[in-house]
Amino acid sequence: MSDQIRALLVEDNEGDLKLLLAATSEVKDTQIEICHVSRLSDAVSRLTREKFDVLLLDLGLPDANGLASVMRAREAAPSVPIVVLTGLDDETTGIGALRIGAQDYLVKGCFSGAQLVHAIRYARARNEGLAVKPGAAPHELIGFLGAKGGCGVTTLACHAGAELGRLTGGKTLIADFDLVAGVAGFLMKATSQFSVLDAVDMLESLDASSWRTLVSNFGANLDILSAPVTLVGRVLPRPERLAQLLKFARSNYRWTVVDLGRGLSDFSMCLLDHLDRSFIVTTPDVPALARTRQVVESLLVSSYPRERIHLVVNRLTQQPQLTVKDMEKVLELPVESILPDEPNDLATCHLQGKLAPANSVLGEAFTRFAARLAGIEEPKTKPRRFSRLGKRAERPSAGKSATAHPPAEPAASDSGCEQREAGAGEQLHALLQGPPGGLGSGHNGHNGSALRQLSHELNGARAELQQFAQLASHDLREPARLIAGYVQLLAQHSKGRLDAEGADLMASALEAVDQMQGRIDGLTEYARVTTSGAEFQPTSCENELAAVISGLRQSIEASGAVITHESLPVIQADAAQIRKVLHNLISNALTYRSGDPPRVHVRAEPDGGGWVFAVRDNGIGLDPQHADRIFQLFQRLHTCTECPGTGVGLAVAKRIVDRHGGRIWVESEPGKGATFRFTIPAQGAASPGQLSGLKGAQ
Repeated sequence: MSDQIRALLVEDNEGDLKLLLAATSEVKDTQIEICHVSRLSDAVSRLTREKFDVLLLDLGLPDANGLASVMRAREAAPSVPIVVLTGLDDETTGIGALRIGAQDYLVKGCFSGAQLVHAIRYARARNEGLAVKPGAAPHELIGFLGAKGGCGVTTLACHAGAELGRLTGGKTLIADFDLVAGVAGFLMKATSQFSVLDAVDMLESLDASSWRTLVSNFGANLDILSAPVTLVGRVLPRPERLAQLLKFARSNYRWTVVDLGRGLSDFSMCLLDHLDRSFIVTTPDVPALARTRQVVESLLVSSYPRERIHLVVNRLTQQPQLTVKDMEKVLELPVESILPDEPNDLATCHLQGKLAPANSVLGEAFTRFAARLAGIEEPKTKPRRFSRLGKRAERPSAGKSATAHPPAEPAASDSGCEQREAGAGEQLHALLQGPPGGLGSGHNGHNGSALRQLSHELNGARAELQQFAQLASHDLREPARLIAGYVQLLAQHSKGRLDAEGADLMASALEAVDQMQGRIDGLTEYARVTTSGAEFQPTSCENELAAVISGLRQSIEASGAVITHESLPVIQADAAQIRKVLHNLISNALTYRSGDPPRVHVRAEPDGGGWVFAVRDNGIGLDPQHADRIFQLFQRLHTCTECPGTGVGLAVAKRIVDRHGGRIWVESEPGKGATFRFTIPAQGAASPGQLSGLKGAQ
């Protein structure tokens, strides 16, 4: 006997309604009755009078918009599971809906009838198992991001996850998303041979059985999902795929603790949007605090909510040169938790690959930190020599932010101590503001005021540009998605009845939609170069090139290409963007190849303290008169039939190089290949000989 589902669909877009009805008609083993309304008020009325198995809810309705729709629906019918339907750029909103009571979300145009049925069944099961329980605790995602390397972010994430499971009895997952240098698996003695990348590869078929093979289990309440041991031969996943993995974790764990590694990147920036709370871990030294301020500023410029940023100062000594107030003054955010500097306990953890003993200074500090995260009473411990953690901070109530207010500052023993700390704070502030006479400090107040105003205007312009790109991307994708859906439906209904010309016209229509969507994606990527770029940090160009070659492995093998390179430097740059430049240039060489197998050579030469990079190929080349045009957005020298592409790759590469203060150009002749060159000015660049040192630090 087939399963029966009665669903109430709240959707005001006639096109989306037709596509969803067409998707459900494909399902053979389940009978789905779709009851449709266009307004939330009509849905609320029917929910109070009729019985439904699920509510399919669009968030952009004439009489309600956004997450308020979910809240109103939950109030009207708490027992009815909700599946939210979002646009292609609304996954963040979908995640927000899960936090306030929805059971699942689907991206419009990206699911089949079978996937819809699976989501409905899953939503019903989750609603029966979790959401309807009075007072059930929400499932939380908590992320830890290191301001720079060496801040102890992995140590804190592992201890926090282990203690959350022990103190609350809630099922907990520690997920190591530091794909390059993750060591959570080592510290936790993980036994599974699989990693985050394997979990991403299995996303479409993940279930309880397959998940158990991916994680390492530590008793009833703790699982570990490790980072990969190496990226050699592996393709880096899209950030959106990692976000989907977090969605799976949220559904199965009371607590999910995510190690995001160090510094902002495309991966961490995307994942931060899906977390309930984000902790930036820093140490009380000038380089770390400078990085912390850059991370915070980047998050705020990207419209990340200030209230979701929590600062943790790790490794605070018994007699710090900088007070918490000094650090708060510079970072312009409260320091919500501090942890002591205990090198002996820490060395034991790292050397033996295990957690700090529960009765050690570090162990007790981690326990208190986890208790504050969970919103429960902190365990009573004997007073320790570290006075800063001796005074308990005010405990938040359950459900609220579980960080601690900064402990009270220790009383100064004499005026000299006060003067020393005040002087250190002033020096720190001056160092982070910039050198005397530089841009950070004008010769008079007028200059400083003008610079602050200019900075404010630039930040506002960046935010507006990002908002424009997101809105344009969403609004343009919507009709393109509907057109593609309609043409596919028409092709299905006309199967066997169209002549060759009709079939060709349909194929051309779908191809045109694909091109439109590709250009929209390109426009969004182009805008985000400046609005979502990460901070500059030491970047191994050899490591980034290796990642590019790994990601292009299929194209390289299919074309018989050979990629070679000379010793490449370590530079001060946005690592993800440098990887993107190399990817676009090498991908360009593979696309515009001649009859011979592609040969691509990458090298770099010092230039006045900076570097000049060259990517040389043996492809078809181009006329020098087009040397500037190819770096303009959507400008192509060939038709899509001759060579696939959107005309975005080289424009994005130029925008990235511009952001780094360099320039890019091409030297070429028709039939003689091309050499693309770009410069990265001296910004603390390191020589190739320093590469081994960087690898060791990682």
